[in-house]
Order: sequence, then C-alpha cells, then structure tokens
Amino acid sequence: MKKYCLAICCALVAFSAFAEDEEKYLHARVDVKREGQNITYTLANEEPAGGEQYITVWSIYPHAAFTLVSKPEGWKCETDGITHLDCANTDGELPYPHDGEPGKGLQFVIRSAQNTMQKGPFIIVAWDHVKDTNGLALHGEALVPFDAALKEESSEDVE
Repeated sequence: MKKYCLAICCALVAFSAFAEDEEKYLHARVDVKREGQNITYTLANEEPAGGEQYITVWSIYPHAAFTLVSKPEGWKCETDGITHLDCANTDGELPYPHDGEPGKGLQFVIRSAQNTMQKGPFIIVAWDHVKDTNGLALHGEALVPFDAALKEESSEDVE
C-alpha cells in the first residue's frame, strides 16, 4: 500500500516536475482502439527489455460518462465515471509482479456511449525496480470520450 500511495502522490505532481532532458521521461506510449462503445487503452512500456522502469500508475481524463470494463490483474482504479480514471498497481513489495515491465504492455478498457472523441491528458508513472522507488514518468494526450454538453469546471465553481 505504501508504494501505491507514494506512486499516486508522485503522479499528481508530475505534470510540473518534468525536466527538459528526454532521458528524464519514461519511454512509453498509449495506443487507443475504439470498437463500438468499448475503448481500449494499451500502455506500451518502451523502455529497454530488462530495464528497471516498470509502469505502476496510469491516469487519464475523459470528459464524458464512462464505465471501467477491465483492468490488469493486481491493479486498483478509482473514478467518478466522468472526468478521471486513476489506476495503480497495488503490489506491496518486490518483485511487484503486476507492474508493466519494459518491452510489454498493459490494457485497460472503458465503455462510453459518447461517440465524440477528443484528445485529453494522460500520465504514466514508473517504479524503479532496482532502486525500489519512484521511477520516470510521461505525460501526453490520448483520445478520450468527450461530451460538449458537460459543464467545464472552473476555479469559480470551487468553494
């Protein structure tokens, strides 16, 4: 649980913590495939096989109603079903068998009746299996369900 909490906290601040140096980013990508109402997100860990950077956290930010259909074994996801999906591996100690190892992928599937898709932010955070601490991270954009009728939250809405 300690690893899960630490990884989630790091994911929350990672957007502002990235360095300019490409070597400081996790080499990964998110592939998106839509089939009917199901949207499959494949997280590809492109770090060198045998490397120490294993995917342990993934978050994505849709803007439409959705449900989580499937996730990898050993992962816990939290969502409000509209604006965020935050997932993390819950393994408590090395070897963290459910982390996404270098050269492999992890799949998550959501379902949304919303046909419109638009780019939305994602973040992937790795766990360093050699140092047993937070690893590299990557943020970017991937296609997510988008409902223009949903009200945008603003700082004025927060009390």
